[in-house]
Parts: sequence; C-alpha cells; structure tokens
Amino acid sequence: MSSNWHHRRPRSRGGRSDEYNMVRVGAIKHYFWHRLFGNLPACVIAQQLNIFWLDPAFVVVSKEELAKMGSGARNCRRKDCRKRIR
Repeated sequence: MSSNWHHRRPRSRGGRSDEYNMVRVGAIKHYFWHRLFGNLPACVIAQQLNIFWLDPAFVVVSKEELAKMGSGARNCRRKDCRKRIR
C-alpha cells in the first residue's frame, strides 16, 4: 500500500514541513481527506465531523477546549474509544 506525507496544518495556513506537522498516511486516505475537507481550518473540520459524521454522544474539540473541560474529560473508559485507528 502506498503512502503520502500529509501536512497536519496545511502550508497554505502557515503549516511547516517539519516532523511535528507532517504525518505519513495511506495514499487513499490522504486523497479522500482532501476530497472531503480540502484545506479547511481545523475548527471547521471539527464542526463538520461533529455535525455529519460522529455518534451524537461524542464531540471533537480542540486542545484548548479540552483543557477547559478538566482532566475528567480526557479519561475515556469505554472499550471502543481505545481501539486503534488503522
């Protein structure tokens, strides 16, 4: 399976090509990520995931929002939350 380098923060939005911002992803996943989200800002992607894709019992939040919620919000005990994404 082929893979591509993906900028977590797009270069067009000030992202750099360093190890913090780059991740290796499968070529098909990379293609569809950009088909779905283009170079939208992370907050808009999170909003779309929350509205259209996630179980209503869950929500995608920024690190800043998570910090505001306190440590209890970070400790997911559900078995299906701990599964690895492939």
